[in-house]
Amino acid sequence: MSNIFSRSVFINFNQIIAVVSLISLFNLSFFNPALVSNANAQSAEQKALAERFGINIDDIRENFGQQNNNQNRQNEDLLIEPPEKKEKEDLRKYLGFREDLKRFGEELFNSERKDFRIADDAQVPDDYLLGLGDQIIIQYYGAVTGDYIIEIDRDGKILLPKIGPVILNGLKLKEARELITTRVNTNLVGVNATVTVGKTKFINVFVAGNVIAPGVFAMPSLSRVTHAIYLAGGISELGTYRDIQVKRQGKLIGSLDLYDFLIYGDNSSDINLKPNDVILVGTSEKNLQVTGAVKRPGVFELKRDDDIADIIKIFGGYAPGADKENIIYSSLSSNKPNQVLNFTDIGKFQFFDGDAIFIKFKPTVFNSVNKANVDKLKSSAIKVYIEGEVNYPGSYLLKSGDRISDLVGRAGGVTEFAFLDGTVFTRETVRQREAFRARELAEQVRRQVVSSSQTQSTNRLDTEEVKFITEQLDNYTGIGRVIVDMPRALSGRQDSDLVLTDGDKIYVPTKSNTVTVFGEVRRQSSFVYNKRYAIEDYLTKAAGLTQLADEENIYIVKANGNIEIPRGGWFTFGSSKIISEGDTIIVPVNYDYRQSLPFWRDVISIVYQGAVAVAAINGL
Repeated sequence: MSNIFSRSVFINFNQIIAVVSLISLFNLSFFNPALVSNANAQSAEQKALAERFGINIDDIRENFGQQNNNQNRQNEDLLIEPPEKKEKEDLRKYLGFREDLKRFGEELFNSERKDFRIADDAQVPDDYLLGLGDQIIIQYYGAVTGDYIIEIDRDGKILLPKIGPVILNGLKLKEARELITTRVNTNLVGVNATVTVGKTKFINVFVAGNVIAPGVFAMPSLSRVTHAIYLAGGISELGTYRDIQVKRQGKLIGSLDLYDFLIYGDNSSDINLKPNDVILVGTSEKNLQVTGAVKRPGVFELKRDDDIADIIKIFGGYAPGADKENIIYSSLSSNKPNQVLNFTDIGKFQFFDGDAIFIKFKPTVFNSVNKANVDKLKSSAIKVYIEGEVNYPGSYLLKSGDRISDLVGRAGGVTEFAFLDGTVFTRETVRQREAFRARELAEQVRRQVVSSSQTQSTNRLDTEEVKFITEQLDNYTGIGRVIVDMPRALSGRQDSDLVLTDGDKIYVPTKSNTVTVFGEVRRQSSFVYNKRYAIEDYLTKAAGLTQLADEENIYIVKANGNIEIPRGGWFTFGSSKIISEGDTIIVPVNYDYRQSLPFWRDVISIVYQGAVAVAAINGL
């Protein structure tokens, strides 16, 4: 084990149990609130025995209660602060994506609307429908010459010079041109005419759905769909960029995919609007987060028929040296939420809304990429550590705001032997707080013993036991483990991809195919994982429980540090699904047998995830 993770450990595992138990007692409700109700009962006999040694259980509970009331303050280093509340909906927060990543396409409508101008000098197509407010430019040439600019009036007509009124409302430009030319040729001998359109009328267009400011907008009649969306403030966080519908007189007459324009420069579906058209921006149905060694990281919207080749084009292709064969995939909906994909040998793959992929650099190009990144850092960089199954373990300088996935990327990604679910993440401020809690608890125990010695005699054996425990608490340096879901972190999930702080350490262990049994069993050991085994099978392999075992409170420390408690007792669970590779089964001692320190009866969870972290890091 690397020396950056080396710490003083207790003489044996029983000492770990003792010290961790007291720390659990000090703040048990934070680690496992469900256990507190089961640990509150104390018999009159136990209380009397405690008072005999000068230990006041009620005082201890009162002190612990006050500390638990300040729980949020004490554990601030373990909490993930929610993002600041925003008035508009936030797709990234909703799907657990990184908030620092942009939705592809959102910058298209970022400019202020007051600075937006729709050009009114575009070429008018032949099928343009004339109406009130359109200016008609007519030029006579031949026997009679003259230039005239005439606006279509409320009656839908113009007064044709030297000829009279002509109704143009509702005619296409091509039809109006033919009508005016015919009337001129018929009524004016030797005179021809040209007809064009000057300033065009304004039309009302309805914009509905997922836009910032839906409503009715008056705009030049040569406006396109994107112009209307711009006037509506752009597409909202939940809106689609891939299927914007245009309806005319209740019928769908076209749809716009903005990715065609943003990626391929194709705006052919950005059609000209007509009066009373309705633009409907629906909800994006499938969003994919892409991070790592790509040219354009971000959040991308997928269509149902998009394949891997389309997705690669959408994120702009790979960065030089990208590992295309070991892409980390995380899903909120898939039956296999955490996978490694090979994009060089994969046909169709079904992505779900909220999926995320992380693309690593190949180890062969990592050094040059890492050096380039280091050169960009400022003097305010933080120093963090990563060990275990990564391609380039060691210490790294990162910029403020970098996350777990950034560090793993800098370390060249994980190896093929990495056991991500067993990752141990430690933070120095959390370790210091744990050590402080241990010393504080040791002082409380001493005060109780000293107070009792003034009025009552104390059995020497019990006094020595208390002395041993308080010394261990004084010397306890803490662990500082913060539980993270590493597969989710590497895929860039906001809830797991924590922002790093100076001194953070990550240890990625080797793949484990064992289940460990600790505590009151006749043979503490690790056993080969068998997916058909339930808890009782592993306890049988450990030669069964000792007479001191508290079989009602057996619990499981998962590989990632989380605790699972079989409700109703372990014996009611025959399913093997509760046990996974790398898990640890803890069989606590029944503290009815510990007469010397009866207040320990409040501690049912003997070893919580921190003790297992020590065992994992030190290979115990």
